[in-house]
Amino acid sequence: TFGRPIAEYQLVQQMLANMQQSIDAGQLLVWKAGWLKNQGIRNTRETSMAKWFCTDAANRCANDAVQVHGA
Repeated sequence: TFGRPIAEYQLVQQMLANMQQSIDAGQLLVWKAGWLKNQGIRNTRETSMAKWFCTDAANRCANDAVQVHGA
């Protein structure tokens, strides 16, 4: 890292911010699906969206984490 902490690199900061953004967005989708279920409202669409988004986000975050660590 040429004598600098890895977190000082702008690209790494951007990757970490994107990972956190994906995690937060997925959490909100899951919470909405759960809230609808608790209200007795059909939530098939929201549950499917949350499942797809969270699975995709997990894959992207894992891939980015491997890149950050240099493997």
